[in-house]
Amino acid sequence: MVQKLTKPKDYNITAKIIGSFFLVTILLILSLTLSAEEARAHPTELIEGPTARIMAGEGSVGANMIGSRGRIFGVFRIENFIELGGQVRTHPNDDPELGVLLKTRIIREDGEIPDVAVGIQGRALYVVGSTTLVDNLSIHFGLTDTAIGGIMLGMDYVVNPGEQQITREEGQLNMPQTRLMAEYLDESLNVGARMNLTPEVTAELGILNLDSVKAGVSFNF
Repeated sequence: MVQKLTKPKDYNITAKIIGSFFLVTILLILSLTLSAEEARAHPTELIEGPTARIMAGEGSVGANMIGSRGRIFGVFRIENFIELGGQVRTHPNDDPELGVLLKTRIIREDGEIPDVAVGIQGRALYVVGSTTLVDNLSIHFGLTDTAIGGIMLGMDYVVNPGEQQITREEGQLNMPQTRLMAEYLDESLNVGARMNLTPEVTAELGILNLDSVKAGVSFNF
């Protein structure tokens, strides 16, 4: 009797990660031919899905909880069109899951042309576009592999963009810069808000598919 050989369980995952790195490396080399421009203050992520924007600061570290699941992340802007970092996701009944955060913007928004970026979020590849409709209102659209959902559509609107932190005037608290977000991802509708408590500290609260609450905080530098 001839025994049929089987591949290790993690073989396909490892091959996928290697292939993802290879593809994104090629795109990074291509993007290096683009002229570096000043970054703009747009969200690098919505509630769960990515955007094509690049962070304005040098980096961001933070943590959040979604129900009983946790996430710790750190991402840094290497160039004005490259972000690189990583994340750890925790699950109540499983081992922690390590993932890569890598994004390169290959097309810069200009007139009717949107920002376009490719990258890896965790273990998932994606391509996403972002464009500004009117002042403070942007839409986002993209495709991901099945690890984070397939089709992604999203939007965000900034309230009080000039207020970088909570301030008190004449005994009243003024609302700081707050980003209202909504997205359709992995057949679920998510809504949330991200608020500047100080210029460096941001708090986030969201609802995922009307059955899970997301809460988090990040430090930006």
